Amino acid sequence: MATTQSLKQYQMFINGQWLDAQDGSRFDSLNPANAQPWASFPHAQEADVDAAVQAAQNAFENPTWRSLHATARGKLLRKLGDLIAASKQRLAQLESNDNGKLIRETLGQIGYMPEFFYYYAGQADKLEGQTLPLDKSDMFAYTSHEPLGVVAAIIPWNSPMYLTAVKLAPALAAGNTVIFKSAPETVATSWHLVNQLWRAGVPKDVLQFVSTQDDEIGRALITHDDVNAVILTGGYNTALMFSSWKNELNLLAETSGKNAMILTACCDNDVAVKDLVQSAFGHAGQKCSAASRVYLPESKSDEILENLKTQIRTIVRTFNFIII
Repeated sequence: MATTQSLKQYQMFINGQWLDAQDGSRFDSLNPANAQPWASFPHAQEADVDAAVQAAQNAFENPTWRSLHATARGKLLRKLGDLIAASKQRLAQLESNDNGKLIRETLGQIGYMPEFFYYYAGQADKLEGQTLPLDKSDMFAYTSHEPLGVVAAIIPWNSPMYLTAVKLAPALAAGNTVIFKSAPETVATSWHLVNQLWRAGVPKDVLQFVSTQDDEIGRALITHDDVNAVILTGGYNTALMFSSWKNELNLLAETSGKNAMILTACCDNDVAVKDLVQSAFGHAGQKCSAASRVYLPESKSDEILENLKTQIRTIVRTFNFIII
């Protein structure tokens, strides 16, 4: 078995530098194929989070980023999208190795990631204000959209690159700075994505990246005085807990759902069952959009249920074969 010293050593990214945790502590990540340690990561403590938040706040106030006009931010995001598109195969393999998803699943998601950056690249200079009509002729009123400041992004393990993209793109387009904390199971995936940002020309101190196994570090990050918004993918209980930790927290939460599919009498049975199985069992069911209920037309219910049972039995047999 590999020792911690022999594993690949990763670092966090704080204030434009690759760094270890201040107290030197680390944790190992397990290879999902064999449950053996394969890489070592810094185990951030509250002092590391404070350093990251301070660096993000300084970057937000720095004219290098603050005065960069919206069109220029859009060009950076478009270039980032191009770099991800060019590295799709490599990034998909990295994520597959990191969290154990099938390569066809990671290729599909990462192949779509550039579209988020292209969309927000075009949106960056469309954040328009408004003039407001008044009943006073000697006054003029208008609105103007301003960035919030430091945004904390909490990234899950099941689709780390994809769900980082949907958080980073709008936050950067609006002129915010970002700290993201990846799940301890998929830190390497996030590490490689960070490198794409620098190649696109995003100033290095605009993004901070911390890794940890400590749940309390999430509290330290979210309750920090200089963190003005949190973007979370996780359970609804976590979202409620986060919202209770800090008054006036700007919280955007993508949480778990109880998702239903509705099949109509005119549906193609084979196509419907194929889509239902993919929704329920794709990503091993570890996704917030996994279908957990299905409403069937009475006239087709027996036929569809038999088809569904057949497809599910096939999945079980294939899985058992692979394990053996």
